[in-house]
Amino acid sequence: MKDQLDYLFSDNDDDIERIADKYKAAGEKEKEKIYEKSKRKYNIMKDEDTRINDDGFIKEAEGVERYNRPSWIRFICGAAAAFVLLGGALGGVLLSRSQKVQHMDHGSDVEELSTDAIVQNNNVDKNEVVDTLISNYEQIMRTQYPVGADNEDHIWFKVDVYDETSDSTVNKTREYYAVTDNELDTHIELTSKLSETFCDELYNDYLGKDFSNFEVGYDFEDDSRIEKYLAKFIVYNDKIYALSLIEPTASYDKGFEELYNFSEYKLISSKFTEGGKLLSGDTQYFSEKDEPEAYKGLVTCKRVYERADGGKVTAEIQIIPKDESWRIAAFDVNADLVEKTVPEPTTQPAEETHNEEEFAELQLHERRICASYEEAKELVNELEKAWQNGTYTFKKIDKEKYIKQIISSENTEELNSVENKSYVYHMLNNGFRYYDTADASYEETGEENGSYYESTERSIADNRGKYMYNEFVMNSESGNDHITWYINDTQWITVDHKTKFYTEDNEYVQTYETEYVPDNDRIIECYAPGGEIILAGAFTNCILTGCSNECLHPDADGMFDFDTWFIEGTEEFLGRECVAIHQNNSRYNKQMLVDMRTGIIMRSVCTSNETGDTQTMKVTSIEIDKPIEYKTFDPTGYEPKPTEITAG
Repeated sequence: MKDQLDYLFSDNDDDIERIADKYKAAGEKEKEKIYEKSKRKYNIMKDEDTRINDDGFIKEAEGVERYNRPSWIRFICGAAAAFVLLGGALGGVLLSRSQKVQHMDHGSDVEELSTDAIVQNNNVDKNEVVDTLISNYEQIMRTQYPVGADNEDHIWFKVDVYDETSDSTVNKTREYYAVTDNELDTHIELTSKLSETFCDELYNDYLGKDFSNFEVGYDFEDDSRIEKYLAKFIVYNDKIYALSLIEPTASYDKGFEELYNFSEYKLISSKFTEGGKLLSGDTQYFSEKDEPEAYKGLVTCKRVYERADGGKVTAEIQIIPKDESWRIAAFDVNADLVEKTVPEPTTQPAEETHNEEEFAELQLHERRICASYEEAKELVNELEKAWQNGTYTFKKIDKEKYIKQIISSENTEELNSVENKSYVYHMLNNGFRYYDTADASYEETGEENGSYYESTERSIADNRGKYMYNEFVMNSESGNDHITWYINDTQWITVDHKTKFYTEDNEYVQTYETEYVPDNDRIIECYAPGGEIILAGAFTNCILTGCSNECLHPDADGMFDFDTWFIEGTEEFLGRECVAIHQNNSRYNKQMLVDMRTGIIMRSVCTSNETGDTQTMKVTSIEIDKPIEYKTFDPTGYEPKPTEITAG
């Protein structure tokens, strides 16, 4: 029987036809990429042949420590290169890594090994296997964040999924963005990378189907089979799209940089244990019956990394042997946010005077776009330290000056001057610093996933006293809710009046008064390798109830691009002088009234450009800087919410 290599190098027409039938040719784009990588691989190997020692081991250049890679591994890689050029796939051994993970001090390779080659070399320890798999995992995860995606090339589909919270099936939108990594942006490259990284179960979880026959936004309602095919990667019109884990313009405590950017972290420790059960992170669960066989040979590596900002990242990767190599069976990552040092607040009199000479100058808006992602992250790290340590001290501007200027504008151009829009942006970001107390009631209506809802809400806030009471009552076609939040300094109580359960946290830390950077530093962008502009960092004040209160404490991140919104005019509403704003971006069309003295949103109408769903909000009553009565929770008739225990 012929060896596969005999077929490969045979001159016989029948053998050539056999190989061609078995290993379909790649497309022109794939062949060009593979040829270039194979050519580089061949040149490296050819150059190495001139430096082989008599003992069969390769030496590096003079002055570099010798490393222990046997020359026979180079022959296997060469054979694999030939296979791939014919369209076959041998575990992705040809694909170079764009991201190199920092290794433990266990020998260094000029050329990175595939997991297949590593496992066959008894002289290479499991740390090297984990290095390679973590490097692959980082590269794959990068595509699911804005830094690794084309944020302008966006598709989405709707699908019914099971929701644990409501214990029912709900219709959700899955957002996908085009992959920009040129080692993962074709089907042949993606499948090769996934197959050399994951066990079969995880591989199937990542690789979806081709949805080119469906319109963008198609709703697979009541189709229970489709969810598994809308996986983390799908194909659409011959392009690879990755499921987005965060919104490109949103602000998150933990993103790719804080969780998966292992190549930029310092490796502190790496420990191995054998056997056990699968982690509850990124994994595929097996039934109890299948568990022993599925976990045979399971090895867990627990690593601790340190980020540049001092934060710690703990990664647990579980690997299992497969076809004389190793694959990821489970992966779990936890990251600590840097412990915040809150300085003593700058002492100021309770009753501030407002003489003109004491006002700060309004910062005219400019987008901060860095030339590269590395430059942007360096700037973001510096701002993060300033944000956490209270480096910048907030000082009020003369709001009456700008209110008068906006009201007296004679035409649209004058109304939308950079100065006027910069003032509106400033108030949306910092409005809570311009008033002490507020008591507002408002109504909301809307549609979501075809279901109509209406709600009433009351918010009472003491910004200086770190107190907030928020009562929310919602009636919808899918069910009703009645929830109240009580926040008083370090205490946070959430009460569910429907279930009669409550939760209590007495260690909540509020730092919003000292967290501040100038307006133009709140959103940092950069140019991606493809030339598109992407988000690198965002700084949003999460006040009392977080970033979700649309009325008293709005989230202004989406307003940083002045080209997406304009001022329509001014209007008096419930005795408050407001500015009318119209915003239209790729996601939604929104109109809102903003109180010019507080930044509070008095009224809004928002329509999704993707689904057509509309939400409205309108304040029905409001009092600013009036004495408020703190409301407290009476637990009579309520019980602490039981602790949820996750099986496995």
